[in-house]
Amino acid sequence: MPLPAPVLAVKGLGWAWGLWFVALGSQRAKRLQLDDVTACSVGPSQLLLCYRLAMLAWGLFIGISQVLDKGSRVFAFYTVWNWWLLTAFFALGSWASLRARRHQQPGRRTKQQAGPAPEAGLLCRATSVTFCVVAPMSLAVDLLTWALLVPMLMSSDAHRDFWRHRMYCFESYNQHGFNAVMALGDLLLNRIPVELYTSGWLALWSSLYGVWSAAFYVRTGRYLYPFLDAQEPYAWVAYVGLFAVHLAAYLTVMGLSRAKQRYLFGRKAVAIPGIAAGSPALATRAQTRMRSELASSLPATLDGGASHFKAQ
Repeated sequence: MPLPAPVLAVKGLGWAWGLWFVALGSQRAKRLQLDDVTACSVGPSQLLLCYRLAMLAWGLFIGISQVLDKGSRVFAFYTVWNWWLLTAFFALGSWASLRARRHQQPGRRTKQQAGPAPEAGLLCRATSVTFCVVAPMSLAVDLLTWALLVPMLMSSDAHRDFWRHRMYCFESYNQHGFNAVMALGDLLLNRIPVELYTSGWLALWSSLYGVWSAAFYVRTGRYLYPFLDAQEPYAWVAYVGLFAVHLAAYLTVMGLSRAKQRYLFGRKAVAIPGIAAGSPALATRAQTRMRSELASSLPATLDGGASHFKAQ
């Protein structure tokens, strides 16, 4: 049975949102700096590197253990998609932090590298984009699981014991709870700017899973999650609600990121015209440039003053 037109319209809205915002932010993403991805907000960069390596190891441990226990069928579920994307973020972030550490080591930097940190390459951009997906997604997954999915599953007397065993266990607590702690921990430590235009990647990620869930329904005749049942009379309301939850989660992460930046070094960033408060690395380099320009102008100023006194 084909999907109802209202449900298709909501899915189309998600794709339109994603493609539009990704295109809108393609030029802005080029302003991303290496320090935005690898520098730590509350300590040395080694602290962020150690945190990412620890979370990468934990993500791999939980993910691999789950596959070994339940098989590859677990990859059908949204939770598992997002758990492995979260793990991939920590892999990318660790790699970027390690490369930045090599760049900062004495004796490894050439004269051309002696100045400010270089602009971010593809690795850092991928790390930034992935973070802007996994951080809000962890909040959305946890909220939908405990506020919507678990009550729906527990309403069935026939399968209550089965779902209680599946949902109230160590693995589930990690993928439906500790995942948010992992992502928000990196949010506290990193300097990755979370802007509205990067929400397009979140929309594309969730829309991609929507395509997979529709294909799964066409092949098996059943929905992966009960709230995805598009044949219900008011299914479009549920799909609009899912869209709203994802957007609210993103806005929450963006608000937390900006509050952190403002609290730690936002005033310095705002004080420099043309520099966004969400990018402290840009603000620091702008301050350095302004000081250099001021210092270079001092000799001329002093010479002018000396000439004035000699004339008198």
